[in-house]
Amino acid sequence: MFIFSLVILIIIAIVIAIFMLFFYRLLGLFTIIIAAIIASLTIMMNVVFGIAMGPDILAIMFVIIGMVMDLSIVLFEAFKNNIYRDKRPITSAFKISNRETL
Repeated sequence: MFIFSLVILIIIAIVIAIFMLFFYRLLGLFTIIIAAIIASLTIMMNVVFGIAMGPDILAIMFVIIGMVMDLSIVLFEAFKNNIYRDKRPITSAFKISNRETL
């Protein structure tokens, strides 16, 4: 059952990565790179501190990656709205969207 749920979670992560690449292009690629770095750091800390890799660590890793993806989607949508709908320059749109989402 554990392997099955792990495979399903990996499939969901791949689908979300394709969604991010398709809709946000370069910003989506940056988000995928950040999520991969977070996942690798989580696994590396388990190796460094000698913690066994169990279902709880994998669940924590997927929750953290999900939070990163969710925050990125909200930030990018606010960024796109400020650029296209409100016709603001890129730098001010990025600053305003950061203030709105955080």
